[in-house]
Amino acid sequence: MQRTVTFLAVAVMLTTVAFGQSSRQERTYALLKERYEKAYQDFAAQMQTLAAGCEQLSFLSDAERIRQHARPVESGAYDIDNLPDEVLPEIPPTLPDAERGWRVQLQKLQADYAMELYKLSRDALRTHPSLAFTIVREVAFRDPNHEQARKLLGYVRDGDRWTTPYVLRQERRGYVDHPQFGWINDRYVDRYENGERLYNGKWISQEQEAAFRRNFQNAWEVESEHFFVRTNHSLEKGVDITRQLEIFHRYFVREFAAMFNTPQQMRKLFNVSTRSDKLDVIFFKNREEFIAALKQRQPGIEIANGLYMPSDRCAYFFFDENVNNTETMFHEVTHQILSESSSAHINDLGKDANFWLVEGIACYMESAYIEDGKVLVGDPTHERIHGAKHYLIQDNFYVPLSQLTAMGQQAFQGAKDIATLQRLYAQSTAMAHFFLHYEDGIYRDDFIQHMAAVYSPSANVRKQAPSIESLTGVPFPTLDQQYRSYVTHLETE
Repeated sequence: MQRTVTFLAVAVMLTTVAFGQSSRQERTYALLKERYEKAYQDFAAQMQTLAAGCEQLSFLSDAERIRQHARPVESGAYDIDNLPDEVLPEIPPTLPDAERGWRVQLQKLQADYAMELYKLSRDALRTHPSLAFTIVREVAFRDPNHEQARKLLGYVRDGDRWTTPYVLRQERRGYVDHPQFGWINDRYVDRYENGERLYNGKWISQEQEAAFRRNFQNAWEVESEHFFVRTNHSLEKGVDITRQLEIFHRYFVREFAAMFNTPQQMRKLFNVSTRSDKLDVIFFKNREEFIAALKQRQPGIEIANGLYMPSDRCAYFFFDENVNNTETMFHEVTHQILSESSSAHINDLGKDANFWLVEGIACYMESAYIEDGKVLVGDPTHERIHGAKHYLIQDNFYVPLSQLTAMGQQAFQGAKDIATLQRLYAQSTAMAHFFLHYEDGIYRDDFIQHMAAVYSPSANVRKQAPSIESLTGVPFPTLDQQYRSYVTHLETE
């Protein structure tokens, strides 16, 4: 089945201002848009002039690369997240004058443009934070040595390269990131590759270790930058899980950066320095162990494919070849990332209202999948979104948004029958899709601001969270009409 995905990309910065926004927001957005377009057009024109000059000097392949690099980021010509690890070196003074001249000019054009974008991102931060973070990524792409942008994206400089604090600490311990075994002491690589394992200070066979670790008390512990995974399935599976979760975490923080708007939340996201800062994940080798471990704490666990427990701040999963572990994992870890952005335990999320949002965003993330190291999300053929369209058109099932947003957890999950609950979950999923993608994302920042209030570390902010109606400036009945039209025309087959 071919996937049709609406991407959350830089193009959001060039969209029409949402209907109903305040005139002040409109003016601010229009000015930011105008500044961005002018800066880009000036940069592109100068790059084209430089490329023409290179052609005259017979640097033909270089001229083509300059033209490629002058294309707008929304063209899809390159991946602005794929930043070089190496610090860009200075241009050698020994180069012939003609080549050195255009290389110096190219470097200056890129640095000047990056600086303009950085200033623009700072001005956009207060009113359009998602746009600001998007621009920062382009700053680092245009000028990979831009220190402020690199810092905001979680990098530190180590000699002649850019890396993360976690990677730097691991390497200074003498560890290497092995593709199969994860972070491992460099001295042990050969022995591990030969089937030996270090267990309780002694070298044993791979088979002996597996026998010991079947008991979850002896589970493998696999650590990555933001996650700490324990599993009795296999070391390799634990490593694979951390790699998937790190890609997902990077995507989530990037796309929803504006949601984490308090110093406490930013510290939790970007300054993961201790074991207690990491997100805990437990992965059992089968469903039976999953149920046995949680049945006393969670009624109905027998029908669950995964669970995030706010009380112990841990996400639980299990291996089953007939279950989409990745889909479930992204759902529960979405709950986990959002809930644990606060250092304090929050036990009233969606208790009195807006519970649709708590589950809607997590179900929306079930549509995510990783391809070539990137997260793609929003596939309208996903079963929940497909189901929402079916329920709307075939069953005429739709809860008006004014009623849906007023439902707390008990009202939402206390539906009269499982079929109604399934329909509520499907509509909530499609509703999140609507607010993130409708008209190229005109409600995106409003939706994220709404999430920020619902998940705020402050109890007062959570209780007084502004409605999505007030944030968009669009009446509920109009949003209902827009949603119906949007879902009806989604290609969900």
